[in-house]
Amino acid sequence: MAKTTITPTDREALALVARFPGADTSAVAQVLVANPSRFDNDGVERSIHPTHSVVARRMARLAQMGAVHAWRSPAVNITHYGILEGGLDALNVFGEAPMYKAHKGGIINKSATALMHGRDIAHVAAQFVHGEYADPAVTNLIGDEVPLTAFITDAQMHSAVSKYRKNNPTVSLYKHLSTTFAQTPVEELFTPEFWVMNPELMVFTAPAGAQTSTTSHRPDLVVLADTNRRVAVEVERSIKPLSTYVDTIRLFNSTLNGYQVKGTNKVVRPVHHLVWLCADNGIKNAIKKAVNAVNPDLIAKGLVIIADLTKADGTPLTYGETVPAPGRRRTRPQKVTDPGAMKPKAPTSSGILQP
Repeated sequence: MAKTTITPTDREALALVARFPGADTSAVAQVLVANPSRFDNDGVERSIHPTHSVVARRMARLAQMGAVHAWRSPAVNITHYGILEGGLDALNVFGEAPMYKAHKGGIINKSATALMHGRDIAHVAAQFVHGEYADPAVTNLIGDEVPLTAFITDAQMHSAVSKYRKNNPTVSLYKHLSTTFAQTPVEELFTPEFWVMNPELMVFTAPAGAQTSTTSHRPDLVVLADTNRRVAVEVERSIKPLSTYVDTIRLFNSTLNGYQVKGTNKVVRPVHHLVWLCADNGIKNAIKKAVNAVNPDLIAKGLVIIADLTKADGTPLTYGETVPAPGRRRTRPQKVTDPGAMKPKAPTSSGILQP
């Protein structure tokens, strides 16, 4: 009879999926460490991580147990995972669940684009966990080791901002940040728990009159580095209009001005650095142009780092298998019988759903 126990390694996988819905098998493998017996000193260099086939079997078993929702995207041939109530319960038993209220409905009805963006962010976070991001400038800034509890996700920031705006519809987010920091003792700012419980404070914002088309911007991720630096991370797969990048940089530049802290004449910077990970040189060049248009010192002083979006081995983080081009022979378009086939639906009793 197959084992039905959720192991400590399973909980590590669940902890990643709970924080990063859309994570794929490769991202889960990146965050896990293989059995130490594989590292015998026999002169053969091996990855510290388990193989994808091992992780795929482990995740399939967790899906059968109702711990995760698994869905294979027909567009990119990648299996995405989302946390289910059974998985959160397992984490809660050991006090390993996220401190915020994680979504426990799996990845139901999320678009393929949203899932792929979540997968990219999960990959980046998994590399940060073991200090394995290939670009040395990024790893030197983030650090050699980052626990999953040190990541603040876009979902956390969005939830906190939405709650605040619902309760205070007439007060700007910038005013909220100014008031909060003015009432916070300086010693609290040095505790990671303060930032975990107040994720909206790391949203980029600016005072009234700022030359931006938006009043705030949430980065894809904020890392609470062990040096007490908070590093915002943007994962850029597709290029945006230059004006969008300029707005983001202006809001980040304003955030660097900081906010007055209670009982001192000092200011606190909610975020100290911005790392932009880009899928191609065109995106990198556009972002660099935007940064130089706002404040060239941001790059010169290392406050903004523009780097490649890669796997831990330095190769580009791609979408998986290449879809072959259609043949030249003309065919009659087929009727779509299930318009929702390109989005994951509720999992079956086994937790696994194939398109």
